[in-house]
Amino acid sequence: MKVYHFMAKQYALENLEKSRLKIATLENLNDPYEFFPNVDDTSNSDLKEFRRHFHGILGFLCFSKKLVDPIQWAHYAENHNGLCFEFEIPRKYLQKVKYVDSPIYVSRNSARWKEQIPNVTLCKYKSWRYEREYRLSLDLRSDEIQKENGLLFMPFSKELKLVKAYIGLRCDLTQKDKDMFLKRSIPLVNMVQNTKSYTLVPKA
Repeated sequence: MKVYHFMAKQYALENLEKSRLKIATLENLNDPYEFFPNVDDTSNSDLKEFRRHFHGILGFLCFSKKLVDPIQWAHYAENHNGLCFEFEIPRKYLQKVKYVDSPIYVSRNSARWKEQIPNVTLCKYKSWRYEREYRLSLDLRSDEIQKENGLLFMPFSKELKLVKAYIGLRCDLTQKDKDMFLKRSIPLVNMVQNTKSYTLVPKA
């Protein structure tokens, strides 16, 4: 399945050089409602404690199905100064995020309430819908995970295959930068403005 990951130029080049992608953890996701269910008779402090239990255990690689949205580029690619990597990932590893009006309700009176918890990681408020997000969930205790300066990374592989890179409208790459992609046989494509709609398109 073809999916996209937006980054600032500095991090895109570092990830390319080291053949890896930064993992998002619960404590550094930008939405405070991530993994925040509506559990009956449970206080916010109890929910935060429940969330903390998964710190160091649960991580995500976050992708989008949409390349052409200028808001995506503004928010996640350094205000169009960054890049977007295109990956090929087997569909079976990806989970589609659902966009809803309110946090998922979980009843502890249900005998299967714990089985509902994974759904909480795949629901976000409807205003995030523009992201068209898919996630790859990771166990942070896995030997595959790389650690550097307190951050966690997943190495590229046949299941996380980088196939192409797109250059933001305001992104300025040196010849040395471009050579990094060339040496790895990763095509570089410039994004340009579409005169007929508020979208960006790959330059033909």
